Amino acid sequence: MDAEQLEMIIAIGLFLVIAIAGMISYANKQQALEDPDDDSAIHLDELVAKTNLQSGGEYLLRVYRQSGNLQKDDQIFDSPVAAIKNAVTTFK
Repeated sequence: MDAEQLEMIIAIGLFLVIAIAGMISYANKQQALEDPDDDSAIHLDELVAKTNLQSGGEYLLRVYRQSGNLQKDDQIFDSPVAAIKNAVTTFK
């Protein structure tokens, strides 16, 4: 076995390890999403029902891009439900 074949075997092995780790991570996240008692991952549509924000007052919504820049101008809402629903629309 020459050096090129050995490098190819190592590369395939590393690819398989990364693929298996990705599948395990995906399965764990999917299991957390399906468990109603686990709040570490929830559907966006369930976000309003799971919130602990108090009603009353003003809620500032500031949406950032992944780069750290603002995506939209600041928006102010009178209820937490309206603020969350508007924030969820940026993900959809």
